[in-house]
Amino acid sequence: MERRNTLELLFYISISILSYLHGNFYVSILSLSLSAYDKTVARKGSLQRVPEYFFVVAGFAGGGAGLFLSFILFNHKVRKPPLIGSIVIAVLLRYFCYRFLPF
Repeated sequence: MERRNTLELLFYISISILSYLHGNFYVSILSLSLSAYDKTVARKGSLQRVPEYFFVVAGFAGGGAGLFLSFILFNHKVRKPPLIGSIVIAVLLRYFCYRFLPF
């Protein structure tokens, strides 16, 4: 359980740094590769899957384009409407935060 918490912390830190320094492109690439990893793990069934809230956090951090591309390329998580809705809401919330809040 300790290893999982460390991986989650590293994930959040890397998403935050990439989003701040390099914009949405690198976060989208990270989100796309995270989805690809989760899809291969789902097919093999041997390793631990990526939790769904990682995808929502990645969508809020700017990786929405990579996630939506993974839905198309890998047919990944398309049977989970609540997850897709959560990612859409996270992407829209991020857009409105950056567009209308004075940061």
